[in-house]
Amino acid sequence: MTKRELVAVRRITCEIRRQEEYLIGLRGLMASMELQMRSGRSSATSRRVEILTTKIIAAEERLQWLLERLEAAKVDLRIQITKETYDPLRTILILRYVECKTWTQISKDTGLSRQWIYALHKKYLATLALHVKS
Repeated sequence: MTKRELVAVRRITCEIRRQEEYLIGLRGLMASMELQMRSGRSSATSRRVEILTTKIIAAEERLQWLLERLEAAKVDLRIQITKETYDPLRTILILRYVECKTWTQISKDTGLSRQWIYALHKKYLATLALHVKS
């Protein structure tokens, strides 16, 4: 397992959030265009609505693809973590990279101090770096 694999889930999660925000914006635009069409400005607006509908469909398809990719990445990561780590570190890595929890949430969930969690995590990343170099 590499550091890149660890952060892949978090990266996909951030991309999903951006895509959801983009969709919210597109849907807001669609609502405003529908109001314009109802008020009688339909000639130019109907073409824009058509284009916007296409963008919304594409954005929804991309979001669905990202969600499927996220689930697959989580399954792969969980398998790698389970194979390669011991119990406390395994829990920390799953909570951080699979469930995307903050360090504070991990500390509360595990009952370990944040400093101890940081130390375990840092030590594991150093181990990963050694494996990559060799």
